[in-house]
Amino acid sequence: MPGEASAVHSTAVLIVNSRGQYLLHLRDAHKPICDPGTWSLVGGGSEDGETPHEAIVRELREETGLVLDEVTPFTRAEAHGPYVTEGQIQVFVAHWDGDAHTLPVTEGIMFAWFDVATMAQLTMCDWAYEAILAHRSQASGDERAVPSAGGAAPADGVRSGGGVRSGGGTEPAADGAVPRQPSAPPGTASATPAAITTTAAAASTDGVSRGVKNVLGVHLYLENPAGEILLGRRHPHSPFAAGLWHFLAGHCEQESAVACLVREAEEEAGLLIRPEDVEFAHAVHLIHRPGGQPRLQLVFRARRWQGEPQVREPDKCLAWRWWPREELPEPIVPYARAAIDGIGVGRLYSEMGW
Repeated sequence: MPGEASAVHSTAVLIVNSRGQYLLHLRDAHKPICDPGTWSLVGGGSEDGETPHEAIVRELREETGLVLDEVTPFTRAEAHGPYVTEGQIQVFVAHWDGDAHTLPVTEGIMFAWFDVATMAQLTMCDWAYEAILAHRSQASGDERAVPSAGGAAPADGVRSGGGVRSGGGTEPAADGAVPRQPSAPPGTASATPAAITTTAAAASTDGVSRGVKNVLGVHLYLENPAGEILLGRRHPHSPFAAGLWHFLAGHCEQESAVACLVREAEEEAGLLIRPEDVEFAHAVHLIHRPGGQPRLQLVFRARRWQGEPQVREPDKCLAWRWWPREELPEPIVPYARAAIDGIGVGRLYSEMGW
């Protein structure tokens, strides 16, 4: 916007693919930088004489090697705290359909595509997460959260970064996911669009309680004739449970839980399982933190299968091993251990974190 360029001290870009996923950059955890150890957006500060657009085009090229045809303004965020130049972040939006794993990593840890629902599991940079939710809301046609291209300030009654409207109600994300509680630690920022929920229990402005979305996970419990259980060692850069031992697992797409299990078993380990050979074994209903998004982890046992476990997705899993029940490895995902213990005594259900 004319007359406001001088207020912008940094830039970032929402890179979206045709599947509606966003490209995130995992930042170094132990460096004197803003938002260390979080998943955030590609971007950086403007150099002398650069416009915000020139700065983000340069940052894209330097950080990812990408030269994108259209990089357009979307909104602004305000940054405060240590290692942050006080001022506004101009957030742009662009489209790219490439493979994140092919991008050069010139700084930080890695790049990866994530959908909005999965971001609730990640350690996200708060202002980046809020900007993504605002963009997702706009893309879904929710006009209540559509920012101007120049990044106009939020409407009266909306608190920047908190998602609190003057009627006491809160607004859920457009896809129904319950966003993370913005913690606003030093060095983070608040995005001006505020179409996010600040509590796990989303409510409409009329005060009527609404159901909260539970993320559904599907897990394979496989036991060989020796009574050993199949577990995989997750990649150290995995966004979830990095370096821990875990079941073969995945999230349901537009499919049944058993269909998901059959698909994931073949994709991740080359195991062929027939749906009729699958039976329910255990469920763990958990929450990772107070006010967080509930998760229902379903565990299914396959009585028969074909093939030997293979590492087919080395970016997610480093190895498959069979473990005696009494000698489970460490570190292991806590709810996986709870499920194994429950199955061992014939218990069908467990809760954690409530």
